[in-house]
Amino acid sequence: YYCDVHHLEHNVRLWNTFPAVILDHVHFLIVDDGSPDEARAAPVVARNVEAASVTVVEIEQDLAWNIGGARNLLFAVAPTDVIFVMDMDTFAPWELLEWAMGQLEPVRESCLVINAFRRLAPRCPLPCPHPAVMLLTKLSYWHIAGCDEDLVGRYGGTDPLFRHKTSVMRSCTTTHAKNLGDMPFLQVIKRNIGPRKTKANGNKKIGLVAAKINGTRPWATSVLRFSWYVAFSTVPASASVPAPTPVLVPAPT
Repeated sequence: YYCDVHHLEHNVRLWNTFPAVILDHVHFLIVDDGSPDEARAAPVVARNVEAASVTVVEIEQDLAWNIGGARNLLFAVAPTDVIFVMDMDTFAPWELLEWAMGQLEPVRESCLVINAFRRLAPRCPLPCPHPAVMLLTKLSYWHIAGCDEDLVGRYGGTDPLFRHKTSVMRSCTTTHAKNLGDMPFLQVIKRNIGPRKTKANGNKKIGLVAAKINGTRPWATSVLRFSWYVAFSTVPASASVPAPTPVLVPAPT
């Protein structure tokens, strides 16, 4: 999440309408990636949440394109062992969460990453796979070495590099969601009024993505290069998000 107040309001209000059989088994964890005070996620959630179980963690520094760092924080502090990664500008209907809950056993049994979930989006012909949405365990994520935070500060490369690491690991398997049968589509929230960070001189343009893949630049071995805190939670503090232990990430093999 970064300043997308409308998107967040849309998601939280719809989460409140989900059936109890879903809400009893799902916890929503939002990572606020340094939004300024007027657009912080925690007050938005506090105003709108009713039935859903939600926690907001806030990164204190407004780092440009800290997508990898925010995702690493998500996997470091999530209270569940299986995580369905979403983007704030997309919405997963409860039927899709129900489908995901049906995949828990195969996802837990091996290093399996389910990605390329289909979405309904303007000017994007079906199947229009989403590059960031995926279902996997915390254990698998760190086995794949998480997201490379060397990319923070410039636009792009986080999702392609994570997919690359997953594809070259002989101990892990990636499958597109469409290969696992019919399921509801992700829905795209069209309106976006939040400020955007510049995409100039991105990681692909300066050659960092290629250098990581061909081995001329080593993979990052540290994560969470920022300070953060729990800003809001509907669950008691004793059961809330735990502090993560420091992680030294090995190169993928």
